[in-house]
Amino acid sequence: MELTIPALTKNLIGLNAIICFILVIVVWAYLFGRVRFSQALLGAFTCIILMLVENLVDSFVLAEGSPIVANAVLYAVYLAAFVAVIRPMAQFAVIKLQLSRRFDSIDAALGFAIGFAALELIVGGISNLTTYTLCTTCNSDGLASILANASGPEEADALEQMLTTLANANSWDQAFSGINRIFYLIQCMSVAVMAWYAATQSDAKVLLWAILGYTVVRLPYGLYTAGLLTSFRLEELLTYALSIGFGLWAVQYYNKLEAHKFKFKGDRLSVRHRR
Repeated sequence: MELTIPALTKNLIGLNAIICFILVIVVWAYLFGRVRFSQALLGAFTCIILMLVENLVDSFVLAEGSPIVANAVLYAVYLAAFVAVIRPMAQFAVIKLQLSRRFDSIDAALGFAIGFAALELIVGGISNLTTYTLCTTCNSDGLASILANASGPEEADALEQMLTTLANANSWDQAFSGINRIFYLIQCMSVAVMAWYAATQSDAKVLLWAILGYTVVRLPYGLYTAGLLTSFRLEELLTYALSIGFGLWAVQYYNKLEAHKFKFKGDRLSVRHRR
C-alpha cells in the first residue's frame, strides 16, 4: 500500500515538537530567579500521580458499554468536568500541605505549574518527534517497512491507522497542536495561582471558581469529543478564547498577593524562601 504524508503535515508535526521544548525553556528563563527547581519537581510529581489516577478512573467510567459514553451530554460533561475538578483540588491539597509551608510568594505556584505542564509538554514533544520520524520513514521507505518492524498486529494496525489519518487530514490542522501547548501552559498556571490563593487565604470560594472556570475552558473539548460540536477549528478557537479569559481572571488573584503586578515585561522578583 502506497502512502505519502504531505510535507506540510510532516513539517508542522516537527515544528510542534520544537514548540514543546522551546516553550518550557522560554518560560523557565523568563521566571528564573522567581521560581525554584524544587517547585517544578513537585509539580511534575503531582502531574504523574494525577495522570495515573485519571487513567485509572477513565478505564472504569469510560469502559465499553458505559452509560456515560452512550449519552453524548453526559460524556461531554464528564470529559470537561472530571479533570477540571480533580486537578485544582489536588493542587490545592499539595499547596496547602507542602508548597505554602516552604515558600511565601505566589510565584511558587508558577514554579509548580511549570513543572506540572512541562512533564506533559516534554512527553508531547517526544511523541511529535516520534511521529515526525515515522512520517519521514513512510515517505522514504514506504508504509510496509514501518509495519514490518511493528511488534505485533495490534501495533501495526494502530500505526497504519495513524499514518493514514495524517495522509488524508488537512495539514493546517496540525498547526493547532503547537498553539494548544501554549494555552495548556496558561491553563496550568491559572489553576495553580487560584489554588494557591485559595490555600493560603483560606478562601474555598476561589477553589470553587477555579473548578468552574477550568470546566468551562474544557467544555469545547468535551462537546467536540462527544460529537455535539462538529467543527474542530471552532472547538480550538473557543478553547483559546476561554483560556485567555481564565488566565486574566487568575491574574487578578496573583496581583492581590503581589505588590509586583504581573506583566509580560517587567522586573523579576527574587524568590522569598521561608526560613
